[in-house]
Amino acid sequence: MRRLLCSVLSLTAFALLSAGAFAPKAHAADEKAWDVRCKTNEADKKEYCEMFQMIAVKETGQRFLEIKLFKDEEGKTGGIIIMPLGLLVANPVLMQVDGGEDNEGEKNAFSFHTCTPGGCFGRIGVTDALLKEMRKGNNLVLATHDQTGKVFSVKLTLAGFTKAYKELMKK
Repeated sequence: MRRLLCSVLSLTAFALLSAGAFAPKAHAADEKAWDVRCKTNEADKKEYCEMFQMIAVKETGQRFLEIKLFKDEEGKTGGIIIMPLGLLVANPVLMQVDGGEDNEGEKNAFSFHTCTPGGCFGRIGVTDALLKEMRKGNNLVLATHDQTGKVFSVKLTLAGFTKAYKELMKK
């Protein structure tokens, strides 16, 4: 039954993708495409903050894809990407700023850590070079493969990234 549910969810996600039924939480030209949110942990009363961009299904507002950056316990930047079900999890996800059109463009690859009914989660290795590219770039492209082996890619705007990152680092 669980396998059937996951298959149905996967097919639904790709039907929505192919129909163009998803949209960024904010417009591409909107400086708030990247936002910062904070929450206080009730156990230790510490505030934890992250910056994020989410793409949601137009009709329902349900998350389709989300990327989050945060400061870890050591003050370094970490990141998580949540992608839809139905992807070939054995293949890595490639992440690149502006298609690497300048010579500094660096391809970053990461693997999925786990998948739940809410999506597949991957931990991003955030380097200083990647942050530099994201601060000066226009788009972030994520590419992997669906279950049939076809390339699946999503382009996220980097409008407002630098402002949100500076706000996150102040927290």
